[in-house]
Amino acid sequence: MDVTLKAALIAAIVSVVLGLVNMVLTIHRNKQDGITAYRMQWVKELQEEYAKILSWSFLSQDSTGKHIFRTIDELQNSVYKVSLMLNLRDEYDKEILETTFAYLEKVQDLYREYYIGEKLKEYQEKAETEEKKLSFEELMENNSERGSDLLEDITNLKQILHKQIRIYLKAEWTRVKAESTILKVQYLGYYHPFKGFSSKKAIEKFESEYKDIESVQFLL
Repeated sequence: MDVTLKAALIAAIVSVVLGLVNMVLTIHRNKQDGITAYRMQWVKELQEEYAKILSWSFLSQDSTGKHIFRTIDELQNSVYKVSLMLNLRDEYDKEILETTFAYLEKVQDLYREYYIGEKLKEYQEKAETEEKKLSFEELMENNSERGSDLLEDITNLKQILHKQIRIYLKAEWTRVKAESTILKVQYLGYYHPFKGFSSKKAIEKFESEYKDIESVQFLL
């Protein structure tokens, strides 16, 4: 075979191979960009819902400016929404959801104690004897103590949840950056060329870094 023809054939083969490689890389890149864009939107939405959960407070104001207890519909909606966004097969996701639902349960318990306390006040006012009034007063004191304990539990759970979700979101944003970066040298601690991103390793790293972060003071 003529040397010129052979060189042209080799060049053609190389060109086809490079074209195929480029096509495969382009398809993969487009697919990865789509996944990354979706993940960024998902992380943003999860962040917004947990901001609602953590910033939620008991008191609101009516049209006259009087402070009243808010309904918990909005809080329940956010809690159940994030429960559908997180993965129950992932251990850290399960930890976050356990804290989230424990927090919601304590809030529901506090509301129950509040309305029980309101009823006890009504019964005390209608009590016909001093003995009955004292009996209702004792029940009201116990109710108030349970309410105080629940408030303390709720505050603690909010602080735990705040740290958990900060670590989780940090890990997810790191995944986004790792997946969208061509050279992944800085992510080798939790990114494998074939296995992909390891959320577990990233979370372990950030848990260590966030270990000494001071607790946030939440308004109830």
